[in-house]
Amino acid sequence: MTVTSAATVQQGKVTVKDFGLSYDTLEGAVEAVRDASIHVDPGEFVSIIGPSGCGKSTLLNAVAGFLKPTRGEVAVDGDAVAGPSADRGMVFQQYSLFPWKTVRENVEFGLKMKGMERSKRETSARTLLGLAGLLAFEKQYPENLSGGMKQRVGIIRALATARRCCCWTSRSAPSTRRPASSCSRSSPICGSG
Repeated sequence: MTVTSAATVQQGKVTVKDFGLSYDTLEGAVEAVRDASIHVDPGEFVSIIGPSGCGKSTLLNAVAGFLKPTRGEVAVDGDAVAGPSADRGMVFQQYSLFPWKTVRENVEFGLKMKGMERSKRETSARTLLGLAGLLAFEKQYPENLSGGMKQRVGIIRALATARRCCCWTSRSAPSTRRPASSCSRSSPICGSG
């Protein structure tokens, strides 16, 4: 008999089955997504590609917990997604950094909200910034960064707390331009472009 410790079990299995989402407008109901199904195993990097307006971001927002499906199921590790969670990171199309915080403070934010002690937060943030080539900018404010650098900080911030999966919606979704192996997580990474 083989015993698997909880520490060795990989988290982040994303399952979307028969997903549909509709919403009402003044002109009537709009079906944003119909009958979408995906399966992403821990450690996989998946891109969802399609024309503008086909529901890529809608699907990922449902995985992140920001939208409730009208039909179907969205689950991470077998648990139905009922709302946002720090275990599922999200990187948005627009830069969503706190302008009053430094780069490192932006990365540390979620870790602080999870109650991580200061020295561990700093070490974790500095390690991730180093992997992304941004350690030299840790004391800078977002206004002093290029667009690509801001996007990387947002990705790093999401990865810092995302233990189960990380989603991002952007034309540059697969654009970290770094191999997935440069991230120390086993979480699946889903992106739309």
